[in-house]
Amino acid sequence: MLGAMNKAVNLMGSIGFLSEQVLAISALKDRLFKRELIVSVVGQFKRGKSSLINVLLNDELLPVGIVPLTTVVTEIRRGNRFRALVKYFNGSQREIGRTELPEYVSEQKNKGNLKNVSSVKLWTQRTPFGSNVTLVDTPGVGSVHQHNTETSYSYVEKSDAVLFLLSVDSPVSQ
Repeated sequence: MLGAMNKAVNLMGSIGFLSEQVLAISALKDRLFKRELIVSVVGQFKRGKSSLINVLLNDELLPVGIVPLTTVVTEIRRGNRFRALVKYFNGSQREIGRTELPEYVSEQKNKGNLKNVSSVKLWTQRTPFGSNVTLVDTPGVGSVHQHNTETSYSYVEKSDAVLFLLSVDSPVSQ
């Protein structure tokens, strides 16, 4: 299977105008080879996405609150120790401490993502999943903050599985 995928990538790469597709297929091939799985938690704002992840981790790692909170995609993987890496849209990155996390991922501390954070990657020993599973906290969809909705929907395309949280008190909108 990987041999056929390599041939397809090489053929597409030689054409030139399919560069986006070549990158997507290459990333998929690498994940398939490493047997990686991305599970994203998606849903309307204020449906408990971050709270659910905290329960799964048995840790109050992600900030939660009364108002819509998550503004940046947060990827969580198993690691030997806690580590947090902020990745910016300009390609730079910065390691931060656990207490600094809300400064980058919450709408209150990083309003409209003015810090231009593309994602935050976390490693923790507390994840119930193996090292090949990435659990992803996404901003809410249907929020007054359009960038949150766009960020969440764009991440769904990268996911192998999606946990979509709903509330019994309001129907699913668009």
